[in-house]
Amino acid sequence: MIKKLKYKIIQSFYRNCKSKPKGVAMFHFGRCGSTVVSELLNQNKNIKWDNELFQIIKLGKKKPFDVKYESDMFQILINRYSRTKEVFYGFETKAINEAHLGKDFLNMDFELYLDKLVKLGFKKFVILKRRNYFKQVFSIARGIENKQFHFKNEDKLKINKINFNPEKVTYGDFKGDLLEVFKRFENQYQHIENLIKSKGLDYLELFYEDHIEKDPTVSYGLICEYLGVQLFDEVSIQQKKIAHKNIFDEIKDPELVKNYLLDTEYSWMLNS
Repeated sequence: MIKKLKYKIIQSFYRNCKSKPKGVAMFHFGRCGSTVVSELLNQNKNIKWDNELFQIIKLGKKKPFDVKYESDMFQILINRYSRTKEVFYGFETKAINEAHLGKDFLNMDFELYLDKLVKLGFKKFVILKRRNYFKQVFSIARGIENKQFHFKNEDKLKINKINFNPEKVTYGDFKGDLLEVFKRFENQYQHIENLIKSKGLDYLELFYEDHIEKDPTVSYGLICEYLGVQLFDEVSIQQKKIAHKNIFDEIKDPELVKNYLLDTEYSWMLNS
């Protein structure tokens, strides 16, 4: 009880006596360059970036100042936000029911989640997209197969060919058809954008292919410009790109995927 009371006193001080940071939230569906962008943002002294906070909580990797008696994920976000000393506090969410909006995480729809963020003090939003959904979903499958999603520059890449069945795809807690995942991505991105616009909120849209794939510092610069914070030249890229030039070199039966997408509206993704 004493420890809990101590945390409440500390919370009250941070929320009522210190100036609040400016909040920025990034929305994406994973495997779109968010990790390398997050690491660059965290190197800016004006920004505290908490990466995929809800994923970190779920994995049990506690960070300083987490209130250990608090089981509500959104409450932990409030605690992290309120203690930030930097000008901006930011983090990212896989904002889809199959991931961080689902029952194993926040268990709320996007509109409620967005309203809670705005009420908390978030006024800046970044929507990060990847146009090629096939590469995005395959990257998830590769990470699951190899039990590794990220590589540092000093790590040695070991990429094995994997089985990839387009009729049996895993995305978060969803298991099913590849085309259904594509449609879910499209519908949710549109839903996110429509809601942000309808509420008159400010947002920045970024694409992996345009702003990250060749040079992640492009996205870093655009976000800093959007937030109005100084750009620091000494930031360094710490992540190594995993994919081969030809993604089908990593699939045991590439014809299975090619035939599956060939006569669909997504066939262009085979050559992208």
